[in-house]
Order: sequence, then C-alpha cells, then structure tokens
Amino acid sequence: ILLQIARLRGYRFSDYRTGIEPALRALDLLLRDGTPADVVAARRTLSTIYTEHGRLAEALEQERRILEIVEAGEDLAARAGSYNALGLIHLVRCDYGTCREYLERSLELAASLDLPGHRAMFLNNLGFACQGQGEWTRARDLWAQSLAIGERIGDRRRMAEQRKNLGLLALHGGLAARLVTDEVGGLGQTAQVVLLEDHRGSHRRPYPGGFNGSRLASRG
Repeated sequence: ILLQIARLRGYRFSDYRTGIEPALRALDLLLRDGTPADVVAARRTLSTIYTEHGRLAEALEQERRILEIVEAGEDLAARAGSYNALGLIHLVRCDYGTCREYLERSLELAASLDLPGHRAMFLNNLGFACQGQGEWTRARDLWAQSLAIGERIGDRRRMAEQRKNLGLLALHGGLAARLVTDEVGGLGQTAQVVLLEDHRGSHRRPYPGGFNGSRLASRG
C-alpha cells in the first residue's frame, strides 16, 4: 500500500517530495520481511522519484543497490533493465560516456535473450546519449533500428516515438527530412517521418518546446 501511495503521488500527480516518504517506509519494511523482488520494486520507485525530483546522487545509489541484487540472481532481463535504468540517470546528468556504457551492456543482454521490445527501448535511449554528444548520424541510425523493430513486432507506440525522434533530429540536426503527420493507433500522437539522408541545412524549422531527450527516453 505504501508503494502504491508513493507511485500515485510521485508518478500520477508529480508530487515527488511527498512520494519519497511512503517509499522510504515501504523499503524499510521490505528490507526486513520482503523478497529481493520486493526490495527491487521499492528501490526502483525511489530511484524514479529521486530522478524526477533532481536528486540524482540518491537515485544512482538506489540503482546501484538494485544492480547488486539482480547481478546476484539469474534473471538476465532484470539485469538488462538495471543497466538501462543506470544509463538513464547518467543521461539526465549529461554523463553521456557512462550512459552509453550501461546502455550498450543492456543492448547486449537484450540481443542474447531475444527480447525485441527491450532492444527497441534500449536503442531509443542510446540514441539520446549519442544525440547529446552531437553524434547526429549515429543517433539517427539507432532510432531507425528501434523503429524497424517496432514495425516488426507491431509496437505502435514505439513506432510513433521513433518517427517523432527522427523528425525532430532532422529539424535540429540539419538532416534532410520529409515531414508528415501520422495519427498512430488512437494514441493522439503526431509523429514525424524522416528520409534517412545526410544533407545538412534542409527543411529546418523551429520546434515548439525544443528537443528534450531526457523526457523522451524510456525506463520501460
């Protein structure tokens, strides 16, 4: 119940400060009587709330504790998710090198486990790290791979996200683009489709609200 309260406050209402206290109480109880999976869930809730509240050092500490638990177990998918979560916090910190190290490890595991949905998500996040370092073409290629996986497995939300990413990258990175709107599966999202070319300076237009990679990256 405490975790549900924390998630309700911290996620749905964005009341991150008041979400921390019930999450800490839940973690304290679960450290005494819970399973490792319960402890991971509590620490992940805290990590997410800390990240959204800008307390990144505390978020990292929770994710490092989670990694200790999952690396001691045999659930490789959980391990990949843990690497992804650590990568996302480093992405928010603009520590792109460390972010990429974690995300590349998560990608290796997702590929070995044949988890296309996870792989598409990790490719998406790695694209933001590359974009943050100014590697526009590399980011484009990663998002194109994520889009292709989304199309193959029928993940329409992933398809919308990647089309939007590719369109915004074209606008801000100077890659030639053909922009169209596409209402995807009732999601109400306007997606932009980009031709994968490398000519700079074509079709650049301002995008309202800018291009905030940390908000578009995915925890899962």
